[in-house]
Amino acid sequence: MSEREDRVRLQHMLDASRQAIAFVQGRRRNDLDTALQLTLALTRLVEIVGEAAKNVSDEERQLSFRDTLACHRRNPRPARARVLRRRPRPALANRCS
Repeated sequence: MSEREDRVRLQHMLDASRQAIAFVQGRRRNDLDTALQLTLALTRLVEIVGEAAKNVSDEERQLSFRDTLACHRRNPRPARARVLRRRPRPALANRCS
């Protein structure tokens, strides 16, 4: 695959990720349970990221991975993005009864 195609796919991944972040700004975890439209939109954006990632060339994946490692080594504690909190999973015993 060409470098241009990889750049386009990486841009699609970045755009979809940014859109997902914009959708969840000011939302709570409970909103995913009550807002079907939000859930479907986020699901679709994750699909877009996955499809684009799947089609990035192996060569570009290796380069991107090396860049990521280099950044992590320079800054081992990066600022964490605000993420929707996951619901605690019920204990196994509660689910099996």
